[in-house]
Order: sequence, then C-alpha cells, then structure tokens
Amino acid sequence: NVDAHCNDDGHWGLGWVVRKADGSCLGAATRVVRVREAIEAEVLGLEAVLQAIDQFQGQEIIIEMDANLVVQVM
Repeated sequence: NVDAHCNDDGHWGLGWVVRKADGSCLGAATRVVRVREAIEAEVLGLEAVLQAIDQFQGQEIIIEMDANLVVQVM
C-alpha cells in the first residue's frame, strides 16, 4: 500500500507497506517530501516502492494505491 498525506506547510509524508500474500509484513518505509500537488507526492511514493521491489525477488508484488489518476496511468 502506497499513500501520501499533506502536512499543510507544503510537506507531504509518504508511506508504504509491503506484505506477503498471507498478510505478514515484508517491509515498510516513510519519507517526507516537499511538492506542490498531491499527485506529485503519490507518484514519488510509487517511484520509491518500484525502486525497492528488487529486494523482494521471488515474491508476488501487488501495489495498492488510492490515487485514481496514478492507478489509471499504470
């Protein structure tokens, strides 16, 4: 699951959690970024997850997001 939340001062908190099919956690991370638009923050979160996928070789990866525009583009 990838998500971004605004902190009213232009900073966005990004967070993602990677789980196995049985629901157990493989990893999680957070990051703070400064962007103008919510969509930019969501894309940065997705980009970070895509870069981290290599460490989960052999695992089925399903990315969940609630950013409709990003999901439609994928």
